Amino acid sequence: MTHFSGIPAHRKAVLTLYRHVLRNTNNQLYSKGFANKIQSEANLRIRRFKNEKSSWTIRTQLEKLHQLNDLIGEHNWDKIKKLIVEVQTTKSTKEKIDDDSKLTNLNHIIKELTPLLTPQDNPINTKEYKTEMNILSDYIQKKQAKQLLPYGMLKDYKRKLLLPLAMHDYGLKQVGKITRQLKRGPPPTYLSYTMEGKSKIWFVRSAVNKHKNQSKTLGRLIRETRLQHQSEIDTVDLCHTFYGYWALEEAQWEDMIKNEHAKPAKYKVNSLEQFMKLKDYHGIPQNVVTWLHPLKDVISTIKQESMSRVAYFEKFKKDKLIEGGQYKYYKDESDKMYWRRKERFQKMIQEQIPHTNPFYQNQENNLISILKIKHFILFE
Repeated sequence: MTHFSGIPAHRKAVLTLYRHVLRNTNNQLYSKGFANKIQSEANLRIRRFKNEKSSWTIRTQLEKLHQLNDLIGEHNWDKIKKLIVEVQTTKSTKEKIDDDSKLTNLNHIIKELTPLLTPQDNPINTKEYKTEMNILSDYIQKKQAKQLLPYGMLKDYKRKLLLPLAMHDYGLKQVGKITRQLKRGPPPTYLSYTMEGKSKIWFVRSAVNKHKNQSKTLGRLIRETRLQHQSEIDTVDLCHTFYGYWALEEAQWEDMIKNEHAKPAKYKVNSLEQFMKLKDYHGIPQNVVTWLHPLKDVISTIKQESMSRVAYFEKFKKDKLIEGGQYKYYKDESDKMYWRRKERFQKMIQEQIPHTNPFYQNQENNLISILKIKHFILFE
């Protein structure tokens, strides 16, 4: 029996829906960042569930993709965000099986080793303890896969012999990883931006101002610009869907009272959007112009403010980041950090690494302890 994934009609329907989502995302969304997020998530869903065998799971995913497509057309941003968060937590059947297998194996090892540990030696609830158990689990699995370790080993054997070997092996891998990183030279410093509406908010990315060291002012500026842009979108949308509609209704009502018409008059324009496209008001009744022109002024002012913001951020990029010296400052600091790190690493390799032993618990001869002290790895 042919699986539904091999049926041409099914493949065509899925691809058509996927293309509709991408097309609507590009046409309906003002925020390119938000559009990219939706497209990447749709891409990930298609790839992740490509070989899914459960028809019920596939049906659920396609229904959510249909729902996403409808919400984009409705401009319902809040529900789109909630739907993206919901699908991000959904895993394929294979991922669920793999996660369950890893969790079972890890819980089994923790259960075996727990009686051998006192709270003073290694508290179970600490992140460091859980990290060590993960490392031990991976080490045992790889060795057993190569038939280098037997199954059903004693708890004492795992705790006293395999755990130090697993941690030492992990430390050697970290040393190799850091060596490769340092060979690539100083980390890059470059100008990047995030899109909020039509505005590109430029900033410097480097090794010294990432994560906790990121500028709080920059984060606040991005949030404020995002809120301002969303407020402008909402205002323009309200002008078109609410105020514009009722302004035309009022114009028609005035016309009916003035001319004693039984039915509302028909105008050349039926919406604010059509009115915005007019180059002149020839043939348009004065009362229609009186009602709709203030709304046109509001929308034009919003567009001008949006373009002024675009120009401001471009000027900020040139005056502050490039000519103002921010880029050069972060590049110099990043290079200094690299050379300090390289010097510290080379000194550690020459003076301390040759004397390490996995079964030594003192800080001077244990590889993991040395790497922690020198801030090359962090478990906490």
